[in-house]
Amino acid sequence: MGEPLNLDCWVDNPQAAVLAGYQAFFSFSADSFELLAAPSPLFGSVLTDVWAFNCPPPFGSGWASCPEAGDGIAEEGVFAIGAALSSGSYSSAATAHLFRTTFEAGQALGSAPSPFLLDDPALAGCIGNAISMVADSSANPLTVVLESTEVVVTPNLEVSGSFYPGGALAFEVRDDPGLPWHLFASLQIDAADYGAMGVLYVDIGHPSFRFLGQGVLDGTGVATQAVVIPALAGLSGQTAYCQAATGLGAPVASRRLTNLTAFVIQ
Repeated sequence: MGEPLNLDCWVDNPQAAVLAGYQAFFSFSADSFELLAAPSPLFGSVLTDVWAFNCPPPFGSGWASCPEAGDGIAEEGVFAIGAALSSGSYSSAATAHLFRTTFEAGQALGSAPSPFLLDDPALAGCIGNAISMVADSSANPLTVVLESTEVVVTPNLEVSGSFYPGGALAFEVRDDPGLPWHLFASLQIDAADYGAMGVLYVDIGHPSFRFLGQGVLDGTGVATQAVVIPALAGLSGQTAYCQAATGLGAPVASRRLTNLTAFVIQ
């Protein structure tokens, strides 16, 4: 969260085919990542004599035919095209860099990875011919295998166990190794914006607010905390809102809030 992520597009070419051009389309979650800059080739990237791209505003225009690919909500699209104008610019390298797109990770939505999908079927139907491909010097498309990727945003929090009065729960907090963590919960949701730390969804002023544990993340960046739901019949039907903070007591730049984890007590 709050850190830049460089997403690089590469082509593996173990058979040393002559590559003269490509186009690539991938999606990302605008709920998890903010586009910081337009996609761009780097020094050493191949097939750059002709270069063009499109992406959501403000770095691109988006797609009139597919507004959901550039509306700043859920899945967004990035498209890039590159080509060589002469044989001297063709590429037969076993591995070659095409372009880079830079993002900033937002507050985690959960513990599951957030995907960056090449030719995302959720958007491909309205983007038209913006599909991913590579071509030879005669503009013939070559057979490719698309390999997408995914990224886990930290810090994040998940919970498992028995969600009833008297039930045992296991919370798991993830962030950078060695950071302090604090876990808390309330029966009332909130949405207090703490800027770079993120949004605090647990109402710390509600009478039900409780600290559930604290400690230091281990060498793998993980901490677990066992919690037992109080055996009170009046809790049945209530929703518990849980969240963790990491880095409290550390430098300000390391202080961050996890995703909200909520469950109904049965």
